Amino acid sequence: MKFLFREKYQSGILYSEKNPRMISQTDLKSWSNRIKINSKRAFLSSNSRGSSTSSSRSSSPIPHQADSNVCFGWFCNWWCVVRLAQFTLILIFFATILYILLSSLSDFDNSAHTPKPHRQPSILHINSIKEPPPMRLLDLEDFYYVHDDAKKSCDSDNIFFIFIIHSRPNHFRHRQAIRATWGGKKQLDGRWESQTIFMLGSHDGSDIQNGLLDVTDLVQQEAERYGDMVVGSFHDHYHNLTYKHMMGLRWVNHNCLQAKYVVKADDDAFINILSLQDLMYRTFGQSSPIPHNTLACHVLPGGTFPQRAGKWAVTKNDYPWNKYPPYCAGLAYLLTPNLAGQLFRAAHVPSPPAPPRIWVDDVWVTGLLAESLQLQHHHLDLRYTYDHAEVKSWLSRARPQAAPPYTFVHLDTLDSEWRELLNHLWKHAELAHNITNKTVKR
Repeated sequence: MKFLFREKYQSGILYSEKNPRMISQTDLKSWSNRIKINSKRAFLSSNSRGSSTSSSRSSSPIPHQADSNVCFGWFCNWWCVVRLAQFTLILIFFATILYILLSSLSDFDNSAHTPKPHRQPSILHINSIKEPPPMRLLDLEDFYYVHDDAKKSCDSDNIFFIFIIHSRPNHFRHRQAIRATWGGKKQLDGRWESQTIFMLGSHDGSDIQNGLLDVTDLVQQEAERYGDMVVGSFHDHYHNLTYKHMMGLRWVNHNCLQAKYVVKADDDAFINILSLQDLMYRTFGQSSPIPHNTLACHVLPGGTFPQRAGKWAVTKNDYPWNKYPPYCAGLAYLLTPNLAGQLFRAAHVPSPPAPPRIWVDDVWVTGLLAESLQLQHHHLDLRYTYDHAEVKSWLSRARPQAAPPYTFVHLDTLDSEWRELLNHLWKHAELAHNITNKTVKR
């Protein structure tokens, strides 16, 4: 601390006397001696005058001198604290600078030895890709359909939409709600039809419904009754979503190539198929479907970071890169039957040259595989909503004939009112469409 208290003189006068804000160690000593001498003089003078002074005079020191002594002690302590604080701040500043420099050097050294991987997308030529064997689904060599009662759904040549709905075996209410609303709309405008098929994996039979029938038996009864379900031989689990996705594309490629559009969707989605048909007409025309190399969906931009923790985590062993290519959000997307077949065949090309297979099916199919086939994404972002509360708020104030503001709505099935909300959305869609048709005919 001595370097902070250096003795400074100018022309025989203490520097601190010219600048009271600067106090040196010598100044402090000099002031202390002066105060001691003044105190002694005051004490001697008060004793010598003690007999002559009257009782009305006080024997206390002169106020001026006492105040200076007190003030000096407070002044000294305060400035010592200030100097100590300054010294501490200087140390903290230099320590911070040193830490930043060492961290940057460490990062540079690590990046020099372990460079970040850079993904080079591989291009697949679809004409050179052969059809996989009949019993093969990805790495399953003995795949088969446990239930396939939906083939009759594609007997017609006038199918405008074929909806491939991903569902779980125990989602009975989800499937029934779709059948009772938008999925049950078979006849569209003109001569066009719509068909809805549910894709499921096999249930393991671990849980029992009402103590009498397990899920497997209930699914079998449901499939026989409605004839709109396809059940694969793989275990239904979210880590097996790629099997379910490829099973749907395979089924379309083998059974429903005459459809104009294929719509893959989840069973917690509301789709206004009436406005979707009008949207396809306005966007691509009535005579031809979307271009053969196009996916229409809510596009998540390239550069999205993979989740490395949680339920939907993808490990670095499965996907070592730090960014995803553009891909479609999982709620729903549109494509042509021809393109569904191309994606199905490309999925069976080994990696490399094909991109690595990851269990998050939306990223793998509509992102990595689509990139390898040089497909384009058509943005329908503004037609989607994932805000359940926003839809409820709109329904509370909307007129009965008002069309839903979104074509694709994600339903929060944990909400006790989700089924009622779905019914209201479909009623609004039908009423608005009927009013529009009547207006056009007039």
